[in-house]
Amino acid sequence: MIAGAVLMIVHSGALYWRRTAPWIAFSVNLASAVLVAAVGLPTVVLHVAPLVAIYLLSSRVHLETAIWALGLSFAGWIATAAS
Repeated sequence: MIAGAVLMIVHSGALYWRRTAPWIAFSVNLASAVLVAAVGLPTVVLHVAPLVAIYLLSSRVHLETAIWALGLSFAGWIATAAS
């Protein structure tokens, strides 16, 4: 239970770096979402923060990089939906 709370804090807290280091915010957000699903916690709370991370990352990088990030987030969504 404590691990789940820590993962939720990490998942949301990753947005702290959203302006200075959008790749770090996106990567930590995506990794923590996959870990939440792997642990077996409910994924209902994982919807808003990834959208913010994807938006901020795509607004600061080239189009090709943004498409890769969107693909990674889609793969993460598939991974969390499968569990």
